Amino acid sequence: MNQGSPPTDGLNVSLTPAQALELAAAMCRQNAWEHAAGLCRAVLAAQPDAFEALNLLGVIARRNGRMQEAQALFARVVALKPDFADAHNNLGNALLDLGRAAEALRSHTRAVELDPRHAEAHNNRGNALRDLRRPAAALHSYDQALALRPQLAEVHNNRANALRDLGHAGPACAGYARALALKPDYAEAHANLGNALRDLGRHQEALQSYERAIALEPQFARAHLNLALCRLQLGDFARGCAGYEWRRKDAQHAELQRRFTRPLWLGREDIAGKTLLLHAEQGYGDVLQFCRYAQSVAGRGARVVLEVHKPLVALLQGLPGVQRVLARGERLPAHDLQCPLMSLPYALGTTPQDIPAPPRLQVPAAVLQAWRSRLDAQSGAQAGPPTGPRIGLAWSGNPTHVDDRRRSIALRQFAPALTGLGRCYSLQREVREDDVEALAAHPGLRHFGPALADFTDTAALCAMMDLVICVDTAVAHLAGTLGREVWLLLPSNPDWRWLLAREDSPWYPGMRLFRQSAPGDWDGVLARVRAALAGRVRPR
Repeated sequence: MNQGSPPTDGLNVSLTPAQALELAAAMCRQNAWEHAAGLCRAVLAAQPDAFEALNLLGVIARRNGRMQEAQALFARVVALKPDFADAHNNLGNALLDLGRAAEALRSHTRAVELDPRHAEAHNNRGNALRDLRRPAAALHSYDQALALRPQLAEVHNNRANALRDLGHAGPACAGYARALALKPDYAEAHANLGNALRDLGRHQEALQSYERAIALEPQFARAHLNLALCRLQLGDFARGCAGYEWRRKDAQHAELQRRFTRPLWLGREDIAGKTLLLHAEQGYGDVLQFCRYAQSVAGRGARVVLEVHKPLVALLQGLPGVQRVLARGERLPAHDLQCPLMSLPYALGTTPQDIPAPPRLQVPAAVLQAWRSRLDAQSGAQAGPPTGPRIGLAWSGNPTHVDDRRRSIALRQFAPALTGLGRCYSLQREVREDDVEALAAHPGLRHFGPALADFTDTAALCAMMDLVICVDTAVAHLAGTLGREVWLLLPSNPDWRWLLAREDSPWYPGMRLFRQSAPGDWDGVLARVRAALAGRVRPR
């Protein structure tokens, strides 16, 4: 049959349903997706419960990015044929595409129960476990897949990802190398190898890996993005900031892909006399760090409107250069152009040498006085006079952050390093379940919990600290913007904004950086912090 004119509006009388499905599968292998779908629909017109046709239509829908449709089709197949392992595996993949990892895990688990030799299902089960932040369990699934099909380059790549999740960058590099030995043109493995090389501090080699990935797939957004992040770490802001614009094309950053009616401004057009909407796109800390650029934009003659997360609105009222601050979700005022905050370093041509100073945020006087009274009352309730500096602590960030495992520290490890060297105050509103017992074991660490209603309260508490010691979370940016002295504890491969191999930061003049000397070495960092703190206070 001519591939260009397959039967699509009815089943050709010369083809049985089985033959039509075989032909449809062959067309899929030739990327003739619509022709294959036509054949499947023709089969279903004659046999509405033909589960093989429904399954193939689901595969086609998923291939074409119609994830909801694919999930519904696979769910129907599973209902019609509960013992069809492929359908459970496909349903799991569609659920994973939709961000429903727990449901995906159940589907993939059912697939391997029905067919223990289904290597792809074992692999996909590992992917679901990784999405659920269970990399050790994911490794077991990948190993089962490789025991069945050791030549699957994709599984070697995925297994290496799990090793990297666990902090084993060296073995991860070996895993990516094995994937590339099996499939030299595997762009994703080249890009992932670059990530592991960055973990090991081998940034020049990482650049080469990203460039190989892009040479193989010129529109590979994540490789472009990671190349940009590596360049930014190395201080190459010119190329790094330009490349960072690829973030909005990366499927893993779908939340950034907002639709605006007004054009994007990236520094090229004259904005004098125009209204420019600056909008938050990522975390609270990013807003606090990059809101400094509002004044630079206003200096070009623009009327600046700033849209941020609701908990930040009160704190950012009165920000220099900003005419109006509104919460994300509110009706947007009329504006001529728009720009995400994190594109401003690119739009304004920032280099590490000319980063604008952070604005000095003003905490409302009433809020500041309320917290001053609270701390004074608490100090008065303590036995004996207050001793040592006030030290604000933040040991963990957002648990859903992609790099949370690398940047957060368990309180049972963090707190003992600072005991007896000052009056310690928690700057965190929420405490993780794993930290509750450690918090109870350190009654000298004052914790306020829900009393920190929003960032204005946290800012007031930060403002009364002599020193803030924290991991890479929004508190670091808040304290830095308030002009507090900040000691920031960083993993060996930190976020790009902290650059490499330096103890200071061009973003915050009063900040001192304490870096891991090796991946996972928080004990070494905390020992240096304790020694530095002991050098400036007399232990109680």
